[in-house]
Amino acid sequence: MANKKILVVEDDVMLLEMIKIQLGEMGYDAITAENGKDGLFKAIQEKPDLIMADIMMPELNGNEMIKLIRQNQDLAKTPVVVVSALGRDQDVDTSMQAGANDYIIKPFFAADLEKLLKKHLK
Repeated sequence: MANKKILVVEDDVMLLEMIKIQLGEMGYDAITAENGKDGLFKAIQEKPDLIMADIMMPELNGNEMIKLIRQNQDLAKTPVVVVSALGRDQDVDTSMQAGANDYIIKPFFAADLEKLLKKHLK
């Protein structure tokens, strides 16, 4: 069986690479994008099993990208996990209202991320 494909949308290139390496070690195939516009394009093109998205990004922020993903018939049911340094309740609520399935605050432990991914990739 092929590995699950995860799209990671993050504008911090070093963090993006770190997450990509962690996902590879967990047995996932990671696709990356450095802004929301590119993330949306890659989501439509690649049809990943799960999308991880930062909120504060250039071109299109994470919440705007999630809203557009939810409007796309092919991606509407794809789990989206927000990965953000914004940790206030209102930040989480805004992302959940945009259509996110879950939220993890940076910095996070790899074990916490893995548990979250398994929850959404049953």
